[in-house]
Amino acid sequence: MSGLALSFQATPATRPLSKLQKEVLFYVSAPDDPEALEVAQIGLNDGIVRLNMRNWVWSLDYDDIGLIADTADYPIASSFRAPRHLALLDSNSNPVSQLTWETPKSFEMRFPHAPIPGTPTHYTVFNSNELGTFSLNYKPSSSFVGFSPIARVRYYRRMERLTFPTDSIAAPSDAESFVVWHARMLAAAVYAPDRMDRAERQADKAWRLMVQDDMKSQTSDRSDQ
Repeated sequence: MSGLALSFQATPATRPLSKLQKEVLFYVSAPDDPEALEVAQIGLNDGIVRLNMRNWVWSLDYDDIGLIADTADYPIASSFRAPRHLALLDSNSNPVSQLTWETPKSFEMRFPHAPIPGTPTHYTVFNSNELGTFSLNYKPSSSFVGFSPIARVRYYRRMERLTFPTDSIAAPSDAESFVVWHARMLAAAVYAPDRMDRAERQADKAWRLMVQDDMKSQTSDRSDQ
């Protein structure tokens, strides 16, 4: 493989908060002052919160977690939203096996005595917001860890809110349309109520198009079927 991934940046790139704010304020003919900029920022971040309510294909990420003998609970990323896959890797980062996901309820029903020493076969996440961990059904032995010392956890992540003027949305630029129209709708409630309905319709349209594209992208290698 080439080294392209090391310097990869999607095109077109997402724009910084400062430009998105001005785009929102232009729609509602609001002044470019601190209060209006804050209103626009609140609306943009509310759009990001809405995006975070769905598992998008483009939000897939992964972390490599080192396994420890006799330990069943491991940290997950603070941006973790939902699990996708857990592969076990050898010391050369080659996949050797995988663990099966269980919902917290079925996990406790199938493994009522977990965690006890044994060979891990399943995993779950009981409460990512409070605990920040994923759990194995058995505590791995030192020989198990020696054979597969790394757990590669693939997961859907949440995006951070925009705080600084140079911050940009951690998503494809396609998502900007929804976020901006959503922010325009909220800004219009303050500065131009007569423009709220149009902004809401455009935001809904952008959302539907994103969902359709997201569903199609999951089978993009079979688009002819």
